[in-house]
Amino acid sequence: LKDLAAKTLRGQIGRARNGYAAGGIPYGYEVVRKIGDDGELVRGHRRVVPDEAVIVRRIFEEFAGGRSTVAIAKGLNADGVPAPRGGQWNPSTIQGHRGRGVGLLSNPIYVGRPVFNRHAFVRDPDSGTRHARAKDASEWIEADVPALAIVDEAVWQRVQDRIAATPAKRPEHHRRPKRLFSGLIECGICGSKLTIAYEGRYGCAAARLKGTC
Repeated sequence: LKDLAAKTLRGQIGRARNGYAAGGIPYGYEVVRKIGDDGELVRGHRRVVPDEAVIVRRIFEEFAGGRSTVAIAKGLNADGVPAPRGGQWNPSTIQGHRGRGVGLLSNPIYVGRPVFNRHAFVRDPDSGTRHARAKDASEWIEADVPALAIVDEAVWQRVQDRIAATPAKRPEHHRRPKRLFSGLIECGICGSKLTIAYEGRYGCAAARLKGTC
């Protein structure tokens, strides 16, 4: 199994170096299926989805203009825009994880520079849960594919500058919940989790973060 995994990764890296998709397809793109000269299916091609590209540009421009990810998510939900996997937009979908390069605002594919092999998934032998571990930058595979660019370089850079200016969450803030009912109580209207809205008061997370309840 380890040998098969290593061979699979080598094949993915080869495709990524040539600008082909080697992993999942981000929001704003779709798979293109082509038949090669040998009659076999050619994998790894993708193209921009025009309707979704409009939403991607809207998110980047609003964030570059100073709006928060919460405000952007609420605006998208209010306008009835489906989230990448259907349903409602969440601020975390937009913000993502800056170190792993996931999330709309941190993915360089939107300026035509898809990056592969930024992290590896390691399975916990006890729980079976997969955890992402960042790889060294020397192992990243970046290609230049201008046809996949949705936002221009200037807007991308303004967004990255704003993200970099926001301090990351400090390790001492990663603690177990302090309160007895954290993660256990739900909204009686929509079923979303109730979280601390301000000191001493719980509130519906969907109302606070998505504006949908």
